Amino acid sequence: MSYVPTKPVRAWLFTVSACIVFLIIFGGFVRLSRSGLSMVEWHVITGIVPPMDETAWQVAFNMYRQTPEFKHFNKNMTVREYKTIYLIEYTHRLFARLVGLIVLIPLMIFVIRGIIPLRHCAPYLGIGVLFVSQGFFGWYMVQSGLVVEPRVSPYLLTSHLMMALTLLTLCLWKGLQRNITPSFQRLRLENISEVSTPPNTLRKIQLFHLKWLSLGLSGVIIVQIAYGGLTAGLRAGYVSDTFPLMFGYLIPPGMFSVEQPWFLNLVETEMTVQFVHRWLAFVALGLAGLLNYFFRHKNVPDIIRVNTSVVITLISLQILIGIGVIQFHVPTSLALIHQTVGILVFLNVLFLNYHLHRLR
Repeated sequence: MSYVPTKPVRAWLFTVSACIVFLIIFGGFVRLSRSGLSMVEWHVITGIVPPMDETAWQVAFNMYRQTPEFKHFNKNMTVREYKTIYLIEYTHRLFARLVGLIVLIPLMIFVIRGIIPLRHCAPYLGIGVLFVSQGFFGWYMVQSGLVVEPRVSPYLLTSHLMMALTLLTLCLWKGLQRNITPSFQRLRLENISEVSTPPNTLRKIQLFHLKWLSLGLSGVIIVQIAYGGLTAGLRAGYVSDTFPLMFGYLIPPGMFSVEQPWFLNLVETEMTVQFVHRWLAFVALGLAGLLNYFFRHKNVPDIIRVNTSVVITLISLQILIGIGVIQFHVPTSLALIHQTVGILVFLNVLFLNYHLHRLR
């Protein structure tokens, strides 16, 4: 029998999940404010104390002046301006350290006291290991922008984001687990297929197929978020500021001829990355609409219908915000809202899959 988390464990998992969401959004602000490369050194313990006097600030600033970012973009930056971007990144790292304590200390208490049985603790220990690994991976990502290129690697940036989403998924999925309620137990597969005068094609669709359709939507959302990371890392959002056309074309020519072999353009050419990112959103919207259509003809709990409607609304809003981001040349506030709504889409699709998983 699988372990069902107790209330304290669920409260801890939801707290960690909220912290991860905040760190993802804050990380987006760090990137948009170009603050991520301001802290050249990383000391896990002593790094919690920022420069305390003008001499220490000057030392930190002199180290930053040796970085590619300063040499390419910030040659005229003053110490006062440097303090601003430094403190943004410092706050980000300090909060990440605090979240690390929120993750590790309760986890040790739960395991030592037997609140989480040893035979069921692997996923929870995995949460701790993933969080610590995410911190080290984040520093490795920053290092990639301190050597030659005045920006972090787009691949490492995207991987860092995907690791955060993996951690968030694990925390929420375990936190949502609880005993099956009688209302869910009554909804058997044979009841799901009983509908009132539906088309013949709908009569043949079973819950199993809807689960796979929902998983397909999840896959598209994950790929779309990954392309959002690549768009940010490559600064592809600045390539074209028109919609639906790019450079006067619905499908701009030469998208697959910049890099060889051709498929490298999907992850390395700014124009191609933005093209995929903008139109993949409509694929997600179509899949969400299809799910909503099927659920209207199925005997499923209201929470699933509402969840699907929320997903459609959020994806539609995300598309409109994304159009605004490119047309207004990626303003920080709008781009940050775009990222936040993207996380909300991901969370609601995750909830949808969990509720469908509970229907046995």
